[in-house]
Amino acid sequence: MKKHLSVLLILLALCLINLPALSQDCTYSWSPQNSGTKVSLYTCKAVNELVCWAAGDDATVLRTTDGGINWLNANPHPGIIIGEVRNMEALDETTALVTTESQASTAVYKTTDGGNSWNEVYANTEGFIKGIRMLDPVNGIAIGNPISDIWNVLLTTDGGNTWQPSPNRPSANIIHQAVHNSFQVSMPNIYWGTSFTSIFRSTDGGITYNEYETTGAGIYIFSLFINSSGIGLAASTEMSRSTDGGITFQPHSVPGYGNINGIESSGSNFGLSGVKKYFTAQMMDSIG
Repeated sequence: MKKHLSVLLILLALCLINLPALSQDCTYSWSPQNSGTKVSLYTCKAVNELVCWAAGDDATVLRTTDGGINWLNANPHPGIIIGEVRNMEALDETTALVTTESQASTAVYKTTDGGNSWNEVYANTEGFIKGIRMLDPVNGIAIGNPISDIWNVLLTTDGGNTWQPSPNRPSANIIHQAVHNSFQVSMPNIYWGTSFTSIFRSTDGGITYNEYETTGAGIYIFSLFINSSGIGLAASTEMSRSTDGGITFQPHSVPGYGNINGIESSGSNFGLSGVKKYFTAQMMDSIG
């Protein structure tokens, strides 16, 4: 199943980067690819139709520049990146950031030469990073688990070379945790899912945040996406739907079974992926 999951993540990235020509019946063509690794790949980022990065266990980082025909080792010098790579962001075919988790620490690493070399740009023994996004080549934001009941919201203003705590970090409940694949930045809107049936939302670029209950979505919000019209989905093993930008949610039926680990959207079309006992992937027309 690990190999299938790896292929799923890569296919989702390459498929969802090019959705303008969606048909009404939402028919997609899927082409299996050989990633060249047997480790689990947890995260990926498609820069365009040709360039995509993927990463996962054992500090594995991969990169393709030909639409997935060939995948190259983008961490050829082991020992710099430590732990599992759980999140990543890529700006182009040479510049990318990854976040890691090991037994007792979390870190952010950056490359500017296609993965030939990596530099650690942030590290902490608390507040494990669960999502990272660059708004442009200079400014970015990352979300991590709370530290001392304050969400670990980090900002960069120098292209990801340094990261500082946001001055507007919201308070957190003692049981709050952030969740991978549940962090969305569509400025001025910022969203992330929690481990306690809720999302946090900012509509002013991170100056203020509010928490909203995701009724019907289950406890851990594994995936989240809210489109520009304010229609959004939040999910774990079940799904809930919002029509007001994430303020209120109602239970929403969805085909398939198992954890819903990824949601993407283009217009009114939403795509989701799920994994339980068997590999499953479903692309649905206008589920929102």
